[in-house]
Formats: sequence, structure tokens, C-alpha cells
Amino acid sequence: MTKKYFAVTVKFGHVGQHKCIIKTVLIEAESGKDAAYQARWMPRVKHHDKHAIISVKEIDLERWNRSVGIVDSDGNDDDDDDW
Repeated sequence: MTKKYFAVTVKFGHVGQHKCIIKTVLIEAESGKDAAYQARWMPRVKHHDKHAIISVKEIDLERWNRSVGIVDSDGNDDDDDDW
């Protein structure tokens, strides 16, 4: 079982129908389908919107590490995050 890395673009928000914030989250999963499933059931995602998952893109480990570094330097002072 090889882990792959994905950038999943998702609709977030609990501010009413047709109102959302679009963000990209990093997911480690075995397939794109698994990554989409994990992203859909993250907190704050519009779970029951059938268009909540906008895109799933596989990324390489170098891009993953670079992106995680950007997120950590963007105000996240908890260095031991496992994401």
C-alpha cells in the first residue's frame, strides 16, 4: 500500500446555501478517490453539496514538503503537526 500525495480543492463554509470559501487542502491517501472522501468529511466542508470537491490533483513528495512548509510558516506555530 503506497501512500500518494494529493492537493484537493474543496468548498468550505457554514454560511448558507451557495456561499462558500474555496481552499486547497493537502491529503495523504492511497488513491484520488480516497483523498476526495477524506477531504469531504473534514470539518467545515460542505459535506452534502455534491459539488463540494472541486478538484483532486496528485502531487509529488517535493511539492508536498514545500506546501507543508508554507502552511507551517503561515502562522502555524505547532511544529509537530502530522498533516
